[in-house]
Amino acid sequence: MDQSLDQNKEISALHKINEFLGCIEDLDELLQLIMQEASRTVEAEASSIALYDSQQKDLRFTVSTGEKGKEVKEIRLKMGQGIIGYAAETRKPLNIVDVSKDERFHSDVDKKTQFKSKSILAVPILFKQRLIGALEVINKIGAPQFSDADVRLLEIVAGQAAIAIENAKLYQRLFQKHEALKTKHDRLVEMQKKMLRMERMSAIGDTTSRMVHDLRNPLCAISGCADLLKMPALSQEDRETYARIIGDEVTRLTGMTTEVMDFVKGKTTFLLRDYPIDDLMKEIGTYLERDFQPHNIKLQVESNFKGKACIDKAKIQRAIFNICFNARDAMTAGGSFKIVTNQVDSMLEIRLMDTGPGMPPEVAAKIGEPFNTSGKAHGTGLGLAIVKNIIAEIHKGTFTVESQPPREGEFSTTFIFKIPIAKPAQETSTPT
Repeated sequence: MDQSLDQNKEISALHKINEFLGCIEDLDELLQLIMQEASRTVEAEASSIALYDSQQKDLRFTVSTGEKGKEVKEIRLKMGQGIIGYAAETRKPLNIVDVSKDERFHSDVDKKTQFKSKSILAVPILFKQRLIGALEVINKIGAPQFSDADVRLLEIVAGQAAIAIENAKLYQRLFQKHEALKTKHDRLVEMQKKMLRMERMSAIGDTTSRMVHDLRNPLCAISGCADLLKMPALSQEDRETYARIIGDEVTRLTGMTTEVMDFVKGKTTFLLRDYPIDDLMKEIGTYLERDFQPHNIKLQVESNFKGKACIDKAKIQRAIFNICFNARDAMTAGGSFKIVTNQVDSMLEIRLMDTGPGMPPEVAAKIGEPFNTSGKAHGTGLGLAIVKNIIAEIHKGTFTVESQPPREGEFSTTFIFKIPIAKPAQETSTPT
């Protein structure tokens, strides 16, 4: 054969195999292309590839060209069995001119496929001296046997195929790992979503439970006053007093629920007006006297600021009541609560002090954060967050806390509001 023709065939084979590298996503397709190229390059009637199974220590026909290619794929050979098995075991090319005269020929393949093998050329497929499988071509078209040039060409095809097959296997392993990781990630995401839903439902249930507890006191007061109003002998003055209490409690309920909903929605609506602080303290004191009495809590109101301040009266009341009711719940055995107002520079200072159990530093550090309940069994968990919003956001003031362990005759916890006396730059806010 002309040497230049052989070189052209080698170049063509290399070029074709390089094209195979773009098919590494599909190993079966890759092996099929290698088979077609092997047959075309050496002009063979049929070809097949058997891959080495490192666990079974045998060869499995993976792809095969020809009319009976599917039947060939069902055959497995032991190492050294058949022409292709011998080439794989010895890791050397084997070129047989007449297979009928070679004892290494395995006729079961021909019987199964009803194909007449005459000449066979088999070469091992090696990657870094590691056996991957073997490649064979059958029956040279137009000639009785395969030439040395054909052996050379098939070795080139097998060498390049080894690289392509390894890349394909690596790709498959990486793809399988990727799919496994993706499956795990999807499961993790789903578990996180499920846990988040459970946490949200738990938080909703917990918050609802706490809100019900917070609403219970005004509802009980309303119910009690309603029963008293049914008494025929009740004086007109007492009737007016109980009716006023019911009205106050309804207003309080409305304010509590509205502020919780507004806080959750991020909505802020308020109206700032100059209001006499001394009058406000008297109103608050009258209400708290009635609320604290059943809990054996002594109330003191020291109103040192006699002027007016620009406030939203209802919201300041709500902020003060939130602190007062927290203190009331904490002082289970009774105690003292004191409210003091002063003017500090241009600020109205309101101090709310109690003789309760005090507040741990880690809890005090989270004052104003939503759902920080200070270790209480009840409360919405939004009370102090709402207080912070009223004082700091609406009134542009400051909200701080000082706490120490309980001591006889001393207040353990002091909440301090500082609010600008004059009207802030922004008076109203619309829902956001």
